[in-house]
Order: sequence, then structure tokens, then C-alpha cells
Amino acid sequence: MLLPLLAVIAGLAVAWLPSDLQAGVFDDDLILSLGWPVVFIVVIGLLELAIHVQIAVYLFWIIRRLIQYRQRLKDVYASTEQTELNWIL
Repeated sequence: MLLPLLAVIAGLAVAWLPSDLQAGVFDDDLILSLGWPVVFIVVIGLLELAIHVQIAVYLFWIIRRLIQYRQRLKDVYASTEQTELNWIL
């Protein structure tokens, strides 16, 4: 829940910016000087990077869990006499 909370905070912070700076955050036309708008852009970029890392970790966990479940299914049905296990594949 940390990433969604940080995204909400960053979104509220951008929403409270003045309209000209708010437009500069999402458009490439306005070159922003150092200050809070640059901090918001960096935070949003880091959140985008973090969500991709989180997705990769969750996919790894899901695939690992499915492989373990498949192995347990094989163990359960391997004890029966001559049971065809091709359906698991």
C-alpha cells in the first residue's frame, strides 16, 4: 500500500501547484527551473519506476507459486495407479 499512498500524495501535490506550473509538469514546452516542480517530476518518475519493479516482483512470486502448486498436484495424483498426468501440463 506504500506505492498507492505515495502516488496519491504526489497527485495531490501536483494538483495544488499553480496552473502554469501544473501545465509544465505534463507538457514538454515549459522548461522548469529548480524548485518544487522539479521535485514533483522526479517523484512521479521514481513512482513509475517503482511500479514496474513491483509488477516484476509480483509476477515472479505468482509464477513461483504456480510451479509449486503444480508440483503438489503431481505429488497428490502420482500415488494413484497409472494415472495419466498429462492433464496437469
